[in-house]
Amino acid sequence: MTFQLPFLSICPCIESQEDKLAASSHWFIRFVTLGLVFRRVEVDLAAQSVNLTLKRFWWFSKRRSFEFRHITAVTYGYEDVYPGASYLPSHGSLDLFVVGLRLANQEEIALLRFFGDGTFTNDGPLPDWWYWGEFEADFSGTQEKESRLFAQLLSRMIGVPVCPPSLHA
Repeated sequence: MTFQLPFLSICPCIESQEDKLAASSHWFIRFVTLGLVFRRVEVDLAAQSVNLTLKRFWWFSKRRSFEFRHITAVTYGYEDVYPGASYLPSHGSLDLFVVGLRLANQEEIALLRFFGDGTFTNDGPLPDWWYWGEFEADFSGTQEKESRLFAQLLSRMIGVPVCPPSLHA
């Protein structure tokens, strides 16, 4: 049985206003990097645009704006970033969900990353009951739920489908 605990995930801070949706880097990321890294995404329904602001080293700032009419899809991808995931058949996962945009020119832009402790995975030769202790009290973060909801909301606001990212992105 999996218990979801919010403090086991590092997700962007999401806020909504009348006709805007904004998401920015988690406070923990800002604290650990001493403010060196900051990312903010704003969806403006009135302007029909998605604005991405990246700040590096406090003073280097890059801002990109994407009009709704140039966006063909919201991309939503998952990766298990547990260090031994590729060669360990049974392990507790570390989830990384990435929400992005696919533009009309097929360029893909990663907007936000949702990271956290995932569920126990058994792809090995032993049956699940062998790992009953791991399955019985499995704790995970809320990154999957939050990332999925954000991707769906972004998709509805822009009016495009949600699809997986391409392999070359």
